[in-house]
Amino acid sequence: MANVDNVDAHKHNGIRTYSGAEATNVILGQNGFDILAGANDTTGKEYIAGETGTDTSDVFYKPEVRFWVALKAIHGDDTSVTAFSLQGDHLSIDGTYTGSSADSTNNIDLQDQDIVNGCFTKVRICDGVDYILAYRG
Repeated sequence: MANVDNVDAHKHNGIRTYSGAEATNVILGQNGFDILAGANDTTGKEYIAGETGTDTSDVFYKPEVRFWVALKAIHGDDTSVTAFSLQGDHLSIDGTYTGSSADSTNNIDLQDQDIVNGCFTKVRICDGVDYILAYRG
């Protein structure tokens, strides 16, 4: 026979009970997101938040976005990415960001479902038509 005094200790709190990872995903999605696609070359495609300009075939402006707070690889392959951080610790092998004028040798390869948190205003995706889910800040 079950101990009646311990019933509440094992009670499930319903659909609003989240694990840590689930809660993070809910919180990140509150401000929306952008899906950013790369290009199959070494200079890739660059996305710039908070600035206006004329989009080209490899540079895209997102003036309605202040910055992105997390980047998640969602394509299934390695995603070659570099990003400019407002805090100065840029996402790259040597910590610098050179934009779309450089090749991809300084990029970080994210595995499928990898997430990098930060405060990014520029993101460049190279070496494949890979996708990043960029959560807005």
